[in-house]
Amino acid sequence: MNTSILSVLILVILVGVNCGFRPRGSFHSDDGGWDPDNWMKWIRNSERRDRERGNRGNRGEQPGELDEDELAPELFIPTIEPLPSTSEPDVNFNIKVGGLNLGWDGIFSQHEGKWPNIFRRIFSGPPKPWWKGPNVCVTREERNETVPGIVTHHRVFANSYCDETETSYKCTTDVTVYGIKRSFVVTYECCHGFEKPAGASGCTKKLVLKNLVETARDLDSDEFLRAVDSVGLTDTLKVENLTLFVPTNEAIKAYLEKDSQKLLPGVILVDGTLAEMASDLRAVLEGHVVPGFLKSSNFTDENLISTVLPPVKLRTNLYDVPRRLTTINCAKVLSSDHQAINGVIHKVDRVLKPATDTVMDIVSKNPELSSLKTVLGSAGLVSTLKTPGQFTLFAPTNAAFAKLPPSAREKLMKGENCLKNVLKHHVLSNVICSGIMQGKIKTRNIMDDFVNITRDENGKVFVDGTAQVVATDIMGSNGVVHIIDAVIVPDSGIFGLTTINCAKVLSSDHQAINGVIHKVDRVLKPATDTVMDIVSKNPELSSLKTVLGSAGLVSTLKTPGQFTLFAPTNAAFAKLPPSAREKLMKGENCLKNVLKHHVLSNVICSGIMQGKIKTRNIMDDFVNITRDENGKVFVDGTAQVVATDIMGSNGVVHIIDAVIVPDSGLSVLDVLEKQGASQLKQLVESAGLAADLERLTNFTLFAPTDEAIQKLPRDVKENLQRDRSALRQLLRYHVVTPRLGCADLRGGQNVTTVDHTPEVPSTIQIGEYAAFPFGGAYTKTAQCAPIAKTDLSACNGVVHLLDQVMTPPKEDMFSFLQKDAQYSRLVQLITRAGLEDTLRRGQLTIFAPTNQALRYVDGDLLEDPEELKALIQRHVLPEVLCCAGIYKRSFFLRQQVETLGGSSLNLNRNRNGTPVVEDSYITSCDQSATNGVIHTIDRVLTKRSSGWLGKK
Repeated sequence: MNTSILSVLILVILVGVNCGFRPRGSFHSDDGGWDPDNWMKWIRNSERRDRERGNRGNRGEQPGELDEDELAPELFIPTIEPLPSTSEPDVNFNIKVGGLNLGWDGIFSQHEGKWPNIFRRIFSGPPKPWWKGPNVCVTREERNETVPGIVTHHRVFANSYCDETETSYKCTTDVTVYGIKRSFVVTYECCHGFEKPAGASGCTKKLVLKNLVETARDLDSDEFLRAVDSVGLTDTLKVENLTLFVPTNEAIKAYLEKDSQKLLPGVILVDGTLAEMASDLRAVLEGHVVPGFLKSSNFTDENLISTVLPPVKLRTNLYDVPRRLTTINCAKVLSSDHQAINGVIHKVDRVLKPATDTVMDIVSKNPELSSLKTVLGSAGLVSTLKTPGQFTLFAPTNAAFAKLPPSAREKLMKGENCLKNVLKHHVLSNVICSGIMQGKIKTRNIMDDFVNITRDENGKVFVDGTAQVVATDIMGSNGVVHIIDAVIVPDSGIFGLTTINCAKVLSSDHQAINGVIHKVDRVLKPATDTVMDIVSKNPELSSLKTVLGSAGLVSTLKTPGQFTLFAPTNAAFAKLPPSAREKLMKGENCLKNVLKHHVLSNVICSGIMQGKIKTRNIMDDFVNITRDENGKVFVDGTAQVVATDIMGSNGVVHIIDAVIVPDSGLSVLDVLEKQGASQLKQLVESAGLAADLERLTNFTLFAPTDEAIQKLPRDVKENLQRDRSALRQLLRYHVVTPRLGCADLRGGQNVTTVDHTPEVPSTIQIGEYAAFPFGGAYTKTAQCAPIAKTDLSACNGVVHLLDQVMTPPKEDMFSFLQKDAQYSRLVQLITRAGLEDTLRRGQLTIFAPTNQALRYVDGDLLEDPEELKALIQRHVLPEVLCCAGIYKRSFFLRQQVETLGGSSLNLNRNRNGTPVVEDSYITSCDQSATNGVIHTIDRVLTKRSSGWLGKK
């Protein structure tokens, strides 16, 4: 659809509402104004009428849907669009004004059961979603989310989104009308006492339920029950309707053992002390109990749940990345929805301690965080961390502050410099529990800057690579605290430093009658030699002097400037492999790149080398400098600085104990091994191509990662091991000339491989996809293989890492389909429709239904040549679309493509990441042909009817 037309339509509606479109009839108040409460009542009454009408066959009606004759004739207020009929997670934007749909669904689609007769013949009907089966209960919830205040605009907005799990299907519709926002939540899930077997429609398994105590015992929760019994709560759990969060036996034991260790050896307990301990344990246990039936479908992110112990609340958090995880007060939910006669049990991995203190209270009460308390006060952040919210605070200990340089620590304590930026970098605006800290994750702080969290192979967690997390998941009423062993200093909070010939200025501007005095921390030695002179005069740097001469860099380091040279010693060169050392000494290979990596274009003194800093060399590549907790300084993590701040007239020299070899100084094969593509290197060597790649210059290698090669089918790998010629052909297909950086690769471009000839073309098509305009996803592909990492420079070329192995196409699309038996029915239909030649030319994409998928097609349809041709064309795109170019639907817009016949198809990904076309799943992606790509689908794509804006 033309975007400008849609924009005008939406603008007309918004302006119309602002300029006097008013509902009439039962929707206005006595004074003639619109009454939102009356409208909300109308919505609820429509649901009641819908239920009274009962099941109307295959109309696919949802709660809130009315017949056309029941709509108010002059109604201009948006109504809630029917819930999606697909069983995949869904996000829709729909506004219905009168009888017109103004959302993407309304303009481009019809809902289940409402297709014109000509299209209804195509299918016998899609499978009924499981949540329309027996013993499925529906709950409806209305939330008023309007913030009190003056309404500043009168626009109308509505959107709905649905989410499906194994046990529930939930749809939420948010409606904002004249400044009033309300949400309507409809949840389908198994009725209490029933369960859905895998693959079943509905909840057909009836459970034999017991009370909560017996159910907990069946779940191996003896320690929890023993603790419950000790404080007299057993009878309560047998009869009252409750939800329990039950820790494992190990968690209960660990908690009770830790609690008992608070008593000193030899102390005799008196009745009062015992009573206090019992009272504390009872309070802890009651903090695991929620009134009523609360299933996992009711969990929402950053939600607070009231327990039976006021004012204790439990915070639920739902994470999707890097893995799906639900937490309760940062405790992992191990299993959920264990049903009992009088409630529900969810098992968690730890005891939930009452969280009544704010994040600021937690800091204030911990003597090891007294320095943090002081600086938070100086920065004016105390009130922020006391207010309701969902904060994460990485809290440095007193020892962490003590590690800072004295001048920096003093500035922090006094509230000087960029104090607030330093402290705000430690505060996140959402709750991040330790359970989700796996591998490498990235989140944002309250300044909207990125914070990097890493868990290493030993299970240790680090923040921004420097601060280790030493205590986790200290829950507060408004967030969580993790204690760290170092203060994180972001770029926005670097403490000021002034140097004179790399000597730190300790204090400045001491005025005298006849001048000014500045105090420095060392004697300033005369700096008359150039950087090159310093190297030449030091016998420990004679090897460096030789290679600088071979590389032609001597004159550079003698000219005026402001260089920093990291100078490897003779011993550092001796550590290199003999072949590499020989090449360096002779000036062979990528000598200049290796040496230029050691030279910076600005002066970096040792005094500024704190924590982790990043700067650029004279090739404009990054160089990383790190000072560890012992004060040792390393360059790029390998070379230790052993002597610092040797000043020259044109810069400074720091002596290092190792030669730094960047990727730009390595051969392509060495880069492969370093970047996680060692299996490709082994294949290159097995095929006898290693020497060829070493000699080749100015080329591009598309390199599949180890994971990509492991994903190859076993028979393919075995064939490549047997057939060396096939292996060589496959590998050479991944080599392109000339050298092409990421910026040189453009969507739709065909790049030629080293085997390309006019007679036998060999090309790789580049794809470029973006979730535009509201999504941030961006993907480049090579022959539909996603490019995972770009621009890995080697001395003789550039490497781009791929997520899958590229397969050279051997035939056109139609020939490909002919050779695969699962498409035999499709091939017959293509031939009958006269589209064989079409599928042999151009650059196309076909969504190819299998024989199994085609069994639903009405035989009468195949007798009509025009309808058959239209049906086939609906499965073909006039361009190449890789699976990597199919994104999960954004909040506002759908991703759509136009077919060969002029109709449109909706693209999406479900919760598991499977690509979806309309309501068909793509079961096999990216099968290459010389003129495009084939995707296998499990269902034929139905036609669409003509909408009120014309046929799509």
